Amino acid sequence: MSAFFTILVILISFYVMTNEPNFNNAQEPITEASPEVHQILERTLQVEKDKIHLKTPRNINEDILKIIKEVIQ
Repeated sequence: MSAFFTILVILISFYVMTNEPNFNNAQEPITEASPEVHQILERTLQVEKDKIHLKTPRNINEDILKIIKEVIQ
């Protein structure tokens, strides 16, 4: 499972726990997310794109943790 997908699942889970679920609009958790969450998702996706060609991509989790820490600060 990609890190981007994992973050997306966490985002959707948090959204469903804090809001009344609306299953008519599946993209609502993404479209209603804060700018910080959008930045984390975009940068995580870029890290994965940058490393997708590698036979054994390394340090993706560390890169994503760094992204999250930078965005939160």
